[in-house]
Amino acid sequence: MTGFWLNGSPEGAGGPGLSPSLARANVRAWLAGEGIDAEAGAEVLLVVSELVANADEHGGGCTHLAVSVGGGRAARVTVAVGDRS
Repeated sequence: MTGFWLNGSPEGAGGPGLSPSLARANVRAWLAGEGIDAEAGAEVLLVVSELVANADEHGGGCTHLAVSVGGGRAARVTVAVGDRS
């Protein structure tokens, strides 16, 4: 299993947090480095974008994003975000 972690503004820092576009760009680059092509990673990028936008809209901003890939033939992707609430 491999993973990716990206920090936004920490809780209480008052910054804007992690934006969906910054999250997508960083995850897209990480997926390419893991050998996952753009077509296969499109759904992951959609989930990342929606979760970060949701954290921004309803949770006061996204403070961090974690993505991991594992599972061999039946690959499993886990996406987690944290927000200020």
